[in-house]
Amino acid sequence: MAKQTILVVDDEQPILESIEMFMAEKGHRVFTAATATGGYEKYKKTAPDVMILDIRLPDGNGLDLLKQVQSYGNTPKVIMITAFHDMET
Repeated sequence: MAKQTILVVDDEQPILESIEMFMAEKGHRVFTAATATGGYEKYKKTAPDVMILDIRLPDGNGLDLLKQVQSYGNTPKVIMITAFHDMET
């Protein structure tokens, strides 16, 4: 499998660290951010192949961040995650 650049955006530090460590051990370049604002800035700087994106962030909504990324262009593959049981979302 080709090595990927991955951006993880989640406000839970243990989740960021776990995903970063796991993916880095597989040889991927991993960047992290704990806020939507930080995630968008890192997205623009790193042009990730994949984003792992939490739906609920302290300064916004992960779905809104996804819309920002899509409007910027060159949309990566996105995996949405959440700790909440909100089936409607």
